[in-house]
Amino acid sequence: MKIIIRITAALAALAVLLGCPQVTPDGPELNQSLAFTLKVISVTGESARISVSHNGTDTDTWYGFASSDVNTNVATLISEKISELSAGGKITGLRKQSGVTINAGELEPETDYVYIVFGLTEDGTFYGNPASIEFKTGQDASKVTEVNTWTIQYQGRTTDESTGQVAENFSIQMAGKDRFYFTTVKKTVLEANEMTLEDYIKYEITYTIPNYLKYYKVTEFTFNESLVLSNSRMESGDYYGIAIGMKTDGTSTNTYSAAEFTIAEETAKADYTQWLGTWKVTSAEYEGQKRSYTINIEHYDNNYLYVISGWETNGDIDYNINEYVGEYVIPAVYVEGKLGFQEYTFDLLDFENDDKSYYFGFYGVGDVVYQGQSYSNQLCAFDGTAMGIAETTDNGVTGTITGLSASDESVSVTYKGMGYAAYSEDGQSLVAWNSPLYFPITMTKQASAFSAGIKPTLSKKLLKAEMAGARQGKPSVFKAR
Repeated sequence: MKIIIRITAALAALAVLLGCPQVTPDGPELNQSLAFTLKVISVTGESARISVSHNGTDTDTWYGFASSDVNTNVATLISEKISELSAGGKITGLRKQSGVTINAGELEPETDYVYIVFGLTEDGTFYGNPASIEFKTGQDASKVTEVNTWTIQYQGRTTDESTGQVAENFSIQMAGKDRFYFTTVKKTVLEANEMTLEDYIKYEITYTIPNYLKYYKVTEFTFNESLVLSNSRMESGDYYGIAIGMKTDGTSTNTYSAAEFTIAEETAKADYTQWLGTWKVTSAEYEGQKRSYTINIEHYDNNYLYVISGWETNGDIDYNINEYVGEYVIPAVYVEGKLGFQEYTFDLLDFENDDKSYYFGFYGVGDVVYQGQSYSNQLCAFDGTAMGIAETTDNGVTGTITGLSASDESVSVTYKGMGYAAYSEDGQSLVAWNSPLYFPITMTKQASAFSAGIKPTLSKKLLKAEMAGARQGKPSVFKAR
């Protein structure tokens, strides 16, 4: 995906070009210092989600539009648009909000576009400093075709004796030389998202594969020979294995082969079941406060995953997210007798009377170092990153959750606590935070229980969130064995 930001001298001089006055005929003086910041959040074959913010107030009105005429001067495009909008009298469809996400729809696939924003009044008066951003729409995945090019077989689970690493293994045999991308999807995920198998394949072509291309060369996540592929451990259950045809330029042939397979659930170990039940969790004291919750830890997948409910908000937030907390369960990971907590995004939410969208999830708070700068007590929201680990020394009667540290080439974090939070899609504002429990968190079992029933899939709304434009981090890659 190509993205170019440009704010040019021609745009800055647009008011002169259009002959626009600083004062509307019957209105207040206009804000000629109004300036915009644009960011492309996501792009599909037919739409783009673009974050628009400005330095003005809620009285400043503005307009935005997309054009495929990328070779024409932006000032000329704005002049033409104002003439078009003014043809019917007073202009409608103006916006005032800053930090809003625009969905530019009805676009053509694989086409270059420029999205332009500028200050505009309902009588057609231009003002301020406009801005534009260029992008290219993705591939058209409106139709996919099943073929017999690839034969897929699940070969079972293996454990590396030296590292203890668990892997799921798949054999893919080719009847030709077409390159392919391989993925799997659990059937309950399709059911929860009300998707067919073809819907999911279109989703992979439209969203997931372009995300891979941000981080990898085509040859690093696709294959052109028969081979055995391995991935990290997966949940037990019924799945589809899918091979999607690929071109060397990173676009899909819109063809696929699929096969069904099942991963059987293991028999539960004693050090897995010791965590099941009702627990009282109590935060370390922080700024004179010491919070406690009663949580339920239930079975999800033996010797692999748990689900946790009861970790609730205190209400001291801008938006009350208690109503959302009850819809989700927190995933926790079995780590050889220990209980691991990871950052996890549940959904992309829209709050009432607000044009912004907000990521909602179970996140960590910690001390962050980013590009040499230190930031204390920050919301982290690094999906999938381990932030806390619980250990017990008395067979599941009491336990302690301690914070972990994580780092990559640009950022490091030392986790101090964790809890539910929501923050704006543009990453600029935290709107809901439940005053997290801080480490070390003590755990005391109140009652033992074992639930044989499996909760709804943890991925229930994850696909919907991503399809609505939720961020996706660097994905893992199937490895040739």
